[in-house]
Amino acid sequence: MDNDKLRVCVRSLAGNNICCLTTSRQEAIEALKVRVAAICRIPETQQRLLHNGRELRCLKDLPCDLELDVTLVRRPAEQVEWLEKVSTCEADLSKAPELIREDREVLVTAVRVDDDALQWASRDLRGDKVVVLEAVRRCGFALACADESLQADREIVLAAVTRHGLALEFAAAALQNDPEVVLMAIGQDGNAFQFASVALRCDRDFVLKSAQRNGYALTYASAELRGDRDIVFAAIERTGWIYECGAQVAQFGGWALQCADTKLQADRNLVLCAVRRDGAALAFASTALRQDEELVLAAVHQNGDALAFAAPSLRAKREVVLAAVHGSGMVLEHAAVDLCDDESIVAPAVRRHGAALRFASARLRGCREVVLAAVRSDENALSFASEELRSDKFVRRTARRCARVERSRSRSLRRGT
Repeated sequence: MDNDKLRVCVRSLAGNNICCLTTSRQEAIEALKVRVAAICRIPETQQRLLHNGRELRCLKDLPCDLELDVTLVRRPAEQVEWLEKVSTCEADLSKAPELIREDREVLVTAVRVDDDALQWASRDLRGDKVVVLEAVRRCGFALACADESLQADREIVLAAVTRHGLALEFAAAALQNDPEVVLMAIGQDGNAFQFASVALRCDRDFVLKSAQRNGYALTYASAELRGDRDIVFAAIERTGWIYECGAQVAQFGGWALQCADTKLQADRNLVLCAVRRDGAALAFASTALRQDEELVLAAVHQNGDALAFAAPSLRAKREVVLAAVHGSGMVLEHAAVDLCDDESIVAPAVRRHGAALRFASARLRGCREVVLAAVRSDENALSFASEELRSDKFVRRTARRCARVERSRSRSLRRGT
């Protein structure tokens, strides 16, 4: 007989022969149960096939024997009912009888589909490694409901923080001091570093590794290490992220500079590096550096909105404001008053964002060319034009036509054409 072939002898609890089947080691247990059901008329959902006292999960990993003795045990009707309910998330385990909450198979099925199921398990099952491992693989926060012995189990905790970094909060103290576990958690969510041991948050080498893994980790480093130039530089260079609303969300590069010691916020080379990665980091530069034209230009070239954080003297500088409005027309709001009357600055601003017309001077809000540029970008910009131009038929027609084109384009994009 081929080694892949297997003869399965199915017997009752009393040892009576029910049937014998020839199968392949590759056959799924579910398929085998369908064949057994056709012979003994016991639905597959009610069958438990046991070998050496354990329920069969897979045939291919069994020893190379050519014949397999299997005991068929019929599930109680109540268990079958709850298994069907929990597998489709229709069950409310909080209202389940104690017998069901103590049922390992029901709970394993439940935790695979329901983030909250483990909390309703019996105390014994909350200490069952198989049940808890299944639960934390789906939802790391299920670690909070696990028995203390499993909150100290490295395999369980690694699985939990891989899924949700913040589950580190519920790990045993020894594992909150485990570099590998903490780095895994930080890799999933920078906020997880707050639950690391004080010793790790004060360990220079470890904090440097953490910042290189996820820049957001700098937030929870010790005050002394937030003044370490190498660590802050690593955090600036590495985008930080946190886990929010079911997804990893990148945090803007300026976050690292915000967390840095004030002396590093005045370090020109460090701040220049930060604003080149994210112009908004200018918000956390020292007062002196926000007056540095080269640095501010680097910031507004990367992110026009950074103009809001520049010193007033630079918000009155034509070259700086022009660079900013090419990135974001709405920053015209932060430009010096006389520059809001400069057509060479206002025109590109309203072409970028029509609504920026509201920040233009009265003279330019009455300029036909500027207003036309604005309404071509945003029909609603017409409300900021002078009274005369709001009544101008050609301007109004242009605004309506551009609005129709934009709506048509949006519909096409929604249809994917």
